[in-house]
Amino acid sequence: AAFNGALDLALESPFAEPLNATFPVLSFASRSGDFTSVTGLVNNFGYEFSTAFTGTTMALTVTTSGEVPAPPFLAPVPMGFDHWIRDQANGAGNADRMGPMDDAEGDGVVNLLEYAFGTPPFAPGQADPLVASVRRESGLDWAVLEFPRRTDNSTLLYEIMASANLGGWQPVEDLIELERFSVPGQPGMERVRVAVWPALLEGEARFLRLRVREALPAIRAR
Repeated sequence: AAFNGALDLALESPFAEPLNATFPVLSFASRSGDFTSVTGLVNNFGYEFSTAFTGTTMALTVTTSGEVPAPPFLAPVPMGFDHWIRDQANGAGNADRMGPMDDAEGDGVVNLLEYAFGTPPFAPGQADPLVASVRRESGLDWAVLEFPRRTDNSTLLYEIMASANLGGWQPVEDLIELERFSVPGQPGMERVRVAVWPALLEGEARFLRLRVREALPAIRAR
């Protein structure tokens, strides 16, 4: 490890190390150099620290004990399908067909899937959120799927299914997540790109689809 640059010690609740507590924050087989600047060792919510290197670690020792305040209470943000569909209905001025299996605007996508993909349930004609492509790497072609998914509801399961003949479908167990990024203007949503194993073979048919279901019953394949 070649040490250089700055060390900035930031404390967050529930940090509560007692006086004289020593704990390693970095480990290495060997090292050279040192930090060019260090901040946060003093006047850090009343805490003060000293740093020390051993042969294989850099440790902090509490020389003055303080108290890190707990974060301010934040009321929980309502989440889940029921809150979402009411919010969407209020914005659209429409209170009809609000059930999870209803298709509010008649575009063939039920409300629960609209919720899962972050698309408006009362506005028809939205683009399909699933984007398929092929990525070539290490001399092989890999099927890649990009799709939106919710980050604020752990009861939704997003499963990629595969078939050789559009008949029997099986869940794909081996996926490589290539990228994920937030969706501007849509809190609680992200887009994810995954590569599907195994690699594509010339002359061999493979069909993929994305199924979204709740933790218990399947709702619909797309």
